[in-house]
This record gives sequence, structure tokens and C-alpha cells, in this order.
Amino acid sequence: MGVHASLSQFNVLNAKRYSYQMQLKLQGTSDFQITPVGRTTQVTLASDWLNPSFAGEYLPSEHDISSQGFHAMWNSTFFSTNLSEALSNCTVSGNCVEFNNRHFGVSLIDPVDQYLKTDRAIKYALLFIALTFAGFFLFEVIKQLAVHPIQYGLVGLSLALFYLLLVSLSEHIKFGLAFIISSVACVGLIGFYVAHVLKSALRGVGFAAALGSLYALLYGLMSAEDYSLLMGSILVFGLLSAVMILTRNINWFSVTNKQAA
Repeated sequence: MGVHASLSQFNVLNAKRYSYQMQLKLQGTSDFQITPVGRTTQVTLASDWLNPSFAGEYLPSEHDISSQGFHAMWNSTFFSTNLSEALSNCTVSGNCVEFNNRHFGVSLIDPVDQYLKTDRAIKYALLFIALTFAGFFLFEVIKQLAVHPIQYGLVGLSLALFYLLLVSLSEHIKFGLAFIISSVACVGLIGFYVAHVLKSALRGVGFAAALGSLYALLYGLMSAEDYSLLMGSILVFGLLSAVMILTRNINWFSVTNKQAA
């Protein structure tokens, strides 16, 4: 396995230095590793990938990471790596475990991939379901509308279905498109249902618009790499403030007495 080139045209016994270069087109590769079998090995690697992770037995002697990508350089010799002994054991005795572990390179990390985004979305699932139920309850209290527990349950199932659609669709199409399709489907279904439950098309449209805004905020939370916790905290604080302001004049004792009666 590997890349091989015949050196029969060169006189390898002469103390000359020969230069070579090659171009590789790699697809679906998450990491690139090199085993420094030369007596002196110098590797320079540059890429436009923004999130490299240098791995292996030897770290680069020089590296630079910027918004345009990264540049790294490794320098090694047989004296510093003791690779000659590991190579000899591999060729003579067939024990190549130590030799195969002597490598360096870079892993191409996607810090916010589709599965991490989905995991972040699921962490906010309980919050979104609670907020939707809270919206139902506010309509029930402020507009004096009766909402049956089964209707709460059906809307909760619709919200849970969003995450199932998101995971299944994101495995076949881009995550952003999967999120749009899943959110539009669930918001449309819930808006249509709520319009009949609350006996007003305008209320249904308003409820769907509010739910759609929450999904837009959720997408921002999932895509944020460094500020997801801050954005989530601000979102929860803002929503709690809105609920407290809307219900500041409600006499909860009268509401509970009516429900008990």
C-alpha cells in the first residue's frame, strides 16, 4: 500500500540529493499522517482549513493559524525519533506496532458539524416544548380559552417530530436545508392546528410566527461556536422577561380558583 516510484534511473550510491514533488487529490479525508522514515525529514503543510488539530508523536516546529487557513512545518531526524530501530524491528521480526505509531500530521476538525448542531438542538428541546405550552397557557388565561390536555400533547408530539426530521434529513442533505424543511413543516402544522384550537386564524398565524422566530434563534445557537452559551442565556432571560411582563396584572388566585371550580 502507498505511493511507489522506481529509482532505477538514478545512481543511488552517489552522494547526491534528488528532489521530487507530487500532487495528491484527497476526498473524504479527515486527517493526514506522515511517517518520517528519512534520516532527515522536513515536511511543510499548508491548507485553507480553519480548524486544524496537530496530532501524532511529533508536533510541528513551526505553525501559524489564521482566518485564511494554516501553515505548519515539521523537522525530524533518526537521532530524535529513534525510528531506525523501529524500522529495523518491523523489517526483520515483523513487529511493526511501534513503527506504525511513529507518525505526525494534522486532523481536519469541524468544530460545529451536523451531529453537534443536532445535539445542541436536542438540548434545547425541553425548553422549546415548555415555551410552547406556556404560550398555550397564556392564551388560555388571557383570552379565557379552554385548551384540552390532549391538544397540549398533540402539539408536544409535533415539536418532538421536528428533531426526528432534522436528524434524518441532515444525513442526506445539507444541515441548513434540513433545518429549514423540518422547521417549516412543524411550524406550518402547529400553526394550522392552533388556529382551530384557539378559534382564530390570526392567533394561529401569530403563534406560528412566534414559533418560527424561536426556531430561527435555535439555528443561531447551534451554529455559534464560541458564544452558544451566552446566546442561550440571553434567550432564556429574554423569554422569561416577556412572560413576566405579559402576566404582571393577572390575578393567579382567581385563575386557580376558576380551574378548581
